[in-house]
Amino acid sequence: MKPYEEIILSYIHKYHEINLEQLQYEIGLNISLISDILRNLYEREYYKIDNDKLYLTEKAITSVTELWNDWSFSCKDFSAPKTKTFDWDFLYIPKKFDNM
Repeated sequence: MKPYEEIILSYIHKYHEINLEQLQYEIGLNISLISDILRNLYEREYYKIDNDKLYLTEKAITSVTELWNDWSFSCKDFSAPKTKTFDWDFLYIPKKFDNM
């Protein structure tokens, strides 16, 4: 199974729906390619539609892990890494600072 297919299936497994705009943002593929992938996955019976909700089949669940939370931009914390700050003991001012 291709990585994009696994990611899309993990999205379906988490949300039970398809938001093409969110998938386009997250994966970086255009909507027509995502639609082709979805059609191929449906034809190969990796997911089914029941009462307007999407569900993965056993075939898909055994091959897909919980990738979406690990991979998704929207689930990541983009805060700056915590680094040790450097403390200065003195302030360096050049001798001809006023002439600059």
